[in-house]
Amino acid sequence: RAGGNPFFIEEQIRALAESGYLSGDPGHYHLVSAPQKEVIPSTVQAVIGARIDKRPEPERTVLQAAAVIGREFMVDLLERIVEMPAQAIRQALQRLAAAELVYEQGPAATGAYAFKHPLTQEVAYRTQLADKRRTVHARIAADLEKTLPDAAGAHAGFVAYHWEEAGNAAQAAQWNVKAAMWHGTRDPAQAFDSWK
Repeated sequence: RAGGNPFFIEEQIRALAESGYLSGDPGHYHLVSAPQKEVIPSTVQAVIGARIDKRPEPERTVLQAAAVIGREFMVDLLERIVEMPAQAIRQALQRLAAAELVYEQGPAATGAYAFKHPLTQEVAYRTQLADKRRTVHARIAADLEKTLPDAAGAHAGFVAYHWEEAGNAAQAAQWNVKAAMWHGTRDPAQAFDSWK
């Protein structure tokens, strides 16, 4: 079913191990029982979706909020937008990293994480209800307005994106104007896109 796609194969193996069909450690798995053919999803997105669905609720909440932020995300931003204790968020991230859905970038002190694969982020993003995604986008945009060191400068487009995805066209337009003004002659094509 994986058609030779290494990422699909890796995700299939992780899913089979998490479901108890395989035992052992990566690179040294042993078949416990053969799964029925219909147990094995036919797309990599379905495999990732099934793995995410099997995670406990706090981990799913953290993973989905992180997916709304983007491919890379900071723990401190998660702590401000997810309604959970900071310690619970950090524990959830550790378990998600152990499950190889996300990984820490750089030294642990930086609090920077990224999704293991862009498809993982995409599936985590798409598995949320649209209303929930809009709410999280709005929280992120409001937080970024206050916390980015130069929100009205180079990052204005990022804030505009989150307002747009939150469904707040007026706020998105204001931030796109800021982005267009900042890009000005630095990057005329980007400024044009922002104005548009």
